[in-house]
This record gives sequence, C-alpha cells and structure tokens, in this order.
Amino acid sequence: IEITNISPVVGNFGSFQVTDNETQTRRAETEIPVQPGASIIIRTGNGPRTPTEIYVGLPPLPALGSFALYVPKQDQQVEDPGFMLDFIQWGAAGRPNEITANSAGFWTPGQFLPLIPEDEVYEFCGNPNDHGLAFWRLADPTPGFYFTDCETPVEATTWGRVKTLGR
Repeated sequence: IEITNISPVVGNFGSFQVTDNETQTRRAETEIPVQPGASIIIRTGNGPRTPTEIYVGLPPLPALGSFALYVPKQDQQVEDPGFMLDFIQWGAAGRPNEITANSAGFWTPGQFLPLIPEDEVYEFCGNPNDHGLAFWRLADPTPGFYFTDCETPVEATTWGRVKTLGR
C-alpha cells in the first residue's frame, strides 16, 4: 500500500491504523515523517523499517479481500465510520468493513474490483472527494509510478488516502 504526502510540509504517518479484517486494526509506529512529495509504503508481514517502508504485521493480503485506513486514535472501533479514511475491496462483495465503508460514503455494498493479479497493483485515479469502485484501475507496480492523468486522492488538509494497493 502506498500513501503519498502532497502537502507542502512534512507529514507524519505515525499512529495511522490499517485493517484487513472486521475486528482488529494495526497501528503504524509513533513517528513516521514523510517529506513533501514523498511516499510511504506499508507492507504486510514483519521486516525492518526504512525511511520509505514500514511493516504492520498483517498477513499477506488475500486473493479475496478488503483494506481500510483509519485516523490515528486510541481504542477506536473499526465499525465507526467517523474514523475511516479510505476503503477498497476486491475479488468478492461483502468483505470486512464494507458496511462501515458504505456508512462513511466510501463504497457501495455489493461492488468489488476484480482479483488483483499477482505482482500487480490497483491505483486510485480520482479527485480528493471521489470514492468507490469507479476510481480504481490496474497500474504499473513500480513504487512512485502514477498515470499522468491521475490526481493523487489527497486533500491539502490531509494526506491519509490509499493511492495504490497490490498483492
């Protein structure tokens, strides 16, 4: 998962939370500075942190699945749409957090992207207020690559949106 900071100031990805299931979020480290224009890559599993990559201890993303990004907050409930920042689901409808994503206005129940081909990624290609199935497409899996006609899905006030997701 790649998230880009398009703001003119250093962003801190620390304490943002991610989940691929209905009950448990994983929190990033406390301080993760990301320079303007730079990206942070969130990897499943465990591994060493670098200035551009962090591991969140989740198992590899499944063939059928979903992924959600949440604001930094202690003891939040994944079913609270007020804390969700972004959502994507692939392979089948009814994946974890689909109902919450619908309540947050991010996803329509029953919609899903096709399976993510091995070593491929989906890229968000829309404006800051765009959400849902229509704004994702297969893309070059090279970190930092974006289609030239895609805008980053980030408002100037927050850069917490998923830009790419791959297996």
